Amino acid sequence: MDNDRLYLYLDASSVSVQAGLWRKGCWLAYRSENSPALESIFTLVQGCLDDAAQPLDAVQGFVHCEGPGSVLGIRLAGMAIRSWLALPAWAGAEVLAFRSLDLTAALVAASRQPEGTFHVISEARQTCWNLLTVPGGDIVEVEPEALDALAGPVFYLRQRKSWHTPPAGAEAIANDLSSHPELLASPGLLSPVEAPGLYRVNEPSYRTWTPERHR
Repeated sequence: MDNDRLYLYLDASSVSVQAGLWRKGCWLAYRSENSPALESIFTLVQGCLDDAAQPLDAVQGFVHCEGPGSVLGIRLAGMAIRSWLALPAWAGAEVLAFRSLDLTAALVAASRQPEGTFHVISEARQTCWNLLTVPGGDIVEVEPEALDALAGPVFYLRQRKSWHTPPAGAEAIANDLSSHPELLASPGLLSPVEAPGLYRVNEPSYRTWTPERHR
């Protein structure tokens, strides 16, 4: 990140939608709302602009969550950024992406300061879970039984309306960066992208449907 630039931050991957204006490691404004992304994204962005007394065209770069998480929320936030990028004011603007569990792990390290290995989980498809083991792990999709074998603290990021029950002992944590704007500059967290996209832990697979008479 260029500390002198004003970045618009959007994370619509979870139940709480986040928006902020970031510069030089600090928030000029930050808002969150527990409401559907379609209803809250533009309201939150406008609120941040009003709080910081900045026009939209003062924004010089975009930071967004590419997943995993709510596919609809991520796509809506990405669509908003793509629309702004199509305007002359943002031709060539910097776009940076991060993954939800990576940012949550940085938040856990900063706010909880766990000793040794810890884990961050979130709901995936069907009965599966997304799992990030820190340090050194990658985001993987696992069956519920795999969570029972984890050693070390487990932190649960709620990204959807309670589909699964988290394992006993997992500590809930929200993706609230209001007190930790410096985490956006964490080494290795952000990746430059041409335009916002959707990160999937596992790409969906499809099978050809073969029609046959019911037996």
